[in-house]
Amino acid sequence: MKTLKDKTKGFILSLFNKVKNNEVVAKDYLIATLTPYAMEVLKNISAIQFRYEVAYVAINPSELKHIFDRHYQENEKATHQGKPLTDVEIEAIVDILDKPDKLISLGYIKKHQAETYLFLKKKEDNTTVIVEIFGSKNNKLRLKTMYNSIKSEDKIIEDELKSLLNTSDNASGLLAQRVYDFNSSSGTKIQHFLDFTKYFRWQNKLGKFLDELGDVVSKADPDSHTPYNGLK
Repeated sequence: MKTLKDKTKGFILSLFNKVKNNEVVAKDYLIATLTPYAMEVLKNISAIQFRYEVAYVAINPSELKHIFDRHYQENEKATHQGKPLTDVEIEAIVDILDKPDKLISLGYIKKHQAETYLFLKKKEDNTTVIVEIFGSKNNKLRLKTMYNSIKSEDKIIEDELKSLLNTSDNASGLLAQRVYDFNSSSGTKIQHFLDFTKYFRWQNKLGKFLDELGDVVSKADPDSHTPYNGLK
């Protein structure tokens, strides 16, 4: 039987396939909640503030459309900087967010009015796949983009920190604290960044059963439907 994490991967890929055909409306789809440890890590490496005890991770088809248009297969606009994405990487969004190798806080970016993070995952050829995330004020992290880079994780971190040399964090000696290493002695304590048990429901508060995209279906699927748990 598929785990909730596996179902989330399938959901994202099905959503991405619909995006290819312009079949979905731009709205946030919740894919997980942050674990308490994850919320603590984000607060330690950035200025993000969580107003509630539960924080959500969301994907919006508008961002998936950006990924498809600019970084997917033959659409990749910068092949000299990294290989085009495939469905394998699209499914891997879940794994990268759940347990990246390293996490960088780029701080508050005024243009986007959000705390911004890069989730890094090393590939077998020593290149890196990057998932960029925005942290919003309503206790929600949102996918911004995803792409492959020919750079190593260490080179990406070096370049990103260089871009922050003139910030107040560097002046106060806090720049190094913007990076969290999940493979370090302290990082190994964080087993998972995401929790898939609280959000993943296929039954709404009216008792109606939903498909992967939130549309009502006539009957329950015993392999995917779980009772409504009170979350919207």
